[in-house]
Amino acid sequence: MEPYAIALICIASIVVFLLTLFVVGGYFFFKGIFKRKPFSLLGDKPNETGQRVFVKEERRKAIEHLDTLPNEKQEVVTFDGLTLRGKLFKAPNGNPDGKLLICVHGYTSHGRREFAAYVPHVHDLGVDVLLVDDRAHGDSDGKYTGFSVLDRIDVKYWVEKMKPNYKKIYLFGISMGAATSAMVAADMPEIAGLLFDCGFTSPIEAFRATGTRHAPRFVVDPVFFFGRIWCKILLGFDFMKVSALEEIKKVKCPCVFVQGTADVIVPPHMSNQMYEACGSERKRQELFEGAEHVASYYLEKDRYVEILKDFFAK
Repeated sequence: MEPYAIALICIASIVVFLLTLFVVGGYFFFKGIFKRKPFSLLGDKPNETGQRVFVKEERRKAIEHLDTLPNEKQEVVTFDGLTLRGKLFKAPNGNPDGKLLICVHGYTSHGRREFAAYVPHVHDLGVDVLLVDDRAHGDSDGKYTGFSVLDRIDVKYWVEKMKPNYKKIYLFGISMGAATSAMVAADMPEIAGLLFDCGFTSPIEAFRATGTRHAPRFVVDPVFFFGRIWCKILLGFDFMKVSALEEIKKVKCPCVFVQGTADVIVPPHMSNQMYEACGSERKRQELFEGAEHVASYYLEKDRYVEILKDFFAK
């Protein structure tokens, strides 16, 4: 066979390989990550660890109690016309200092699942709680998730809506919601405090942390690259240009960083990086030994409650 023919075959093979990655890998990554998932009250997943089963049962009991509490339905409309929904739970014994905690949940979760267990403790401190559902999550509208990129804009609508009624607004974010909250706090100096629980440094690093547990990086990165193109074409944003790690440098409000040392979804080094980069002079880090993803509170409730008390004392 002639050399030029061999060269053409090689080039054609490379082109077919890249097109396959673009169409198959990129599209299915986009669809798997960004398309709305069916609602799940407790987040059922296969092959759960004993710790995850314990957390799920604790969440179930907390949601049952939360659903008995009086609340006020809240709504905001996003820049692209979606209606986002939340519930405001007012402290039953009053809120003398005019404080509000806005809670921002993680990927594929919803406000009730993620934060039901915390509401009674926050109420005991005389603080109202707003549980919000991100776009394409829970009761909110949306076909595609924002993965912090759009959510950082959406949460600002919630802050602006609630500001006239409160003297101080705090943010409590878990996982994806922590990264979102950090970026909101960077843009809104009026935020009174940030509680950052097991949040990632950036969407792309979060994708890599999960992807490289299942495939080598030389396979993972090309899929993300083509998924990025699908995202830009269909949703109009670039998840590789957003970094909570960069934004946290601008945050000046008091910050608490919570992280479980056994977290494999968002590895502890991400929380360490966020803590080190944080621009606030009033920051602290709390590590929970042996805690998996979003499990710190459930393993050491008394310690977490003390963190909450100190957080609102600022």
